[in-house]
Amino acid sequence: MVTIRVGTQQVHVPAGSPLLNVSTEHNLPIVFGCRAGRCGTCLVQVVSGSANLRAPTVREEGILKVVDAEPDWRLACQCIAFGDVHLRYV
Repeated sequence: MVTIRVGTQQVHVPAGSPLLNVSTEHNLPIVFGCRAGRCGTCLVQVVSGSANLRAPTVREEGILKVVDAEPDWRLACQCIAFGDVHLRYV
């Protein structure tokens, strides 16, 4: 099990869990738009645990460039957690 923390909320889920599913199932405070890595609505700042997330896809990297994202920002809909992660919704 891994711990996903968004703001003050924390949940324990199996390793390899997509953050989109975790957020939806546990009512975490992350807003999703397209749910496919095209709109940038689900931008999150990775406070800690970035090494525990799947590497960004080409699509995600493209959207992050378009929205002029900070280096520690990711699209939650594209992230899969393999270890503990602490996020902040941007």
